[in-house]
Amino acid sequence: MSQAIYNQNVADAVLAFHKTYLTDKNKIWNLGRDFRNYYFGKLETERMKTRSKDGKSFHIPYLMNGYSNVQLDSFFNPDSLNRQDLGEEATVYWSMQKTHFAVDRREPGWGSNASPSMIYNYLELQSVNMMDKFYDANERFIWTLPTDPNDGAAGQVAPWGIPYWVVQSSTAAVGPNGGNPGSYTNVAGLSRTTYPKLRNYTATSAAMSHADFVKKASEMIDMMLWKPARTSSMEQAANYRFEMVSGYQPFQQYQDLVTASNDNLGFDMGKYRGDVPYGTQIFRGVVWSWTDALTSATLPDGTTNAAFDSKHPVYLLDWSTWELVGADGWYKKINEPITLDNPHNTVVVNMDTIYNLFCHNPRANGVIRTA
Repeated sequence: MSQAIYNQNVADAVLAFHKTYLTDKNKIWNLGRDFRNYYFGKLETERMKTRSKDGKSFHIPYLMNGYSNVQLDSFFNPDSLNRQDLGEEATVYWSMQKTHFAVDRREPGWGSNASPSMIYNYLELQSVNMMDKFYDANERFIWTLPTDPNDGAAGQVAPWGIPYWVVQSSTAAVGPNGGNPGSYTNVAGLSRTTYPKLRNYTATSAAMSHADFVKKASEMIDMMLWKPARTSSMEQAANYRFEMVSGYQPFQQYQDLVTASNDNLGFDMGKYRGDVPYGTQIFRGVVWSWTDALTSATLPDGTTNAAFDSKHPVYLLDWSTWELVGADGWYKKINEPITLDNPHNTVVVNMDTIYNLFCHNPRANGVIRTA
């Protein structure tokens, strides 16, 4: 938004506010964010795609109901013909969000001859807060199971986060036990009871040890490697872009195990605890990241963190099977400032967002939780 528009709409507002936060280098220390790191921001940077918003939903096609016509044969043996329906389709609904920031032309600084740059700095502060809270909210969304049915029939559609697609199970052994999440009877319109090939892999772990967690995580990766004999031109194939993601507790426990398993630590006693500042470590060549949203039961201000999971799940995700899709022209769309009729001195800048997160192939993904 242009400086001229701000100058016209808010005049010489908030010089006093400007003076309270302006440092010698014209920068602020931002302590308003809820999380130490943001996995949603990483997904947005690396995985965001756009597609036309031509309806309230979009669809994922599957070849689901395979059947076989292979027969042993002999001379003059009659044919036995068989044909079944093969296709199924998952339905993903767009999730729409809105946010804004507002100022009043009568706020402190009115009539004090504040410069255009001072006015711009004040509005920039409001804009930064708007964006911070957008990322705080969406970080919680991607790690939280939305309320069933989440199809617009009862309330607004929330983004379908990772726990919706990669479902935990209380079964200890590694297996495709990730069924319908929570009280849902299906995932994106397809029941995992009816279509068990849509189930993700699961396991539970009682200890961060070589015999328990390490063995199961390694087995799960092997079980998720589906390698076709051949592919067709119309088929999408996974390319095994694995990543492990968890809260800090299992991340740190794995560091303890790795450190205890290595005698030659040398001068760097923390060399098996990941690099700074990236916060990652390696398991079987797979990057393991920790995310703050899954780490603490409370936020810095003492309020409840809705994304926290006391089962401390470790997700094993193949990102080649996921898409973060924004509606073309409607992802973080910042609108022109408007002056409201009521209250008439209020100037508002609105931001609209339409997107959703979905997984093409859940059985290429898994989760291990605490037993």
